[in-house]
Amino acid sequence: MADQVELVQNDTLPSIFVAIDAGAEDEVVDLTDAIARMYFVPVGDTTVKATIVGVPVTGKFVLQDDGTEILDESPPYDVAGSGGRIRFDWPAGVLSDSGYFDGEIEVTFSDTSILTAFNKIRFYVR
Repeated sequence: MADQVELVQNDTLPSIFVAIDAGAEDEVVDLTDAIARMYFVPVGDTTVKATIVGVPVTGKFVLQDDGTEILDESPPYDVAGSGGRIRFDWPAGVLSDSGYFDGEIEVTFSDTSILTAFNKIRFYVR
């Protein structure tokens, strides 16, 4: 992912696609029955501006020999979430303020266990 995602105030696009992996190459986390949330927080603040619930999507990214990635949507990755991919859509009003924000991804599984992505996503809204 880019060092920073650049957005424009009051837009509701683009959607943000995230792939959750298990740390090892080619090993994804199955999110089929999980709930993923992104906490959108102004940098330097602790107050969450928005909690955005993600939508599981089909496919898994596969690294090719030439270094490019392709999206594999063949079984079992034809089931939403099975390839570790989530889409976050911007609700109206979330991007109303300009500035820098962090997005922290948290996944809650059906057994109530929680996985928080180590790296945050940095956003700049102009």
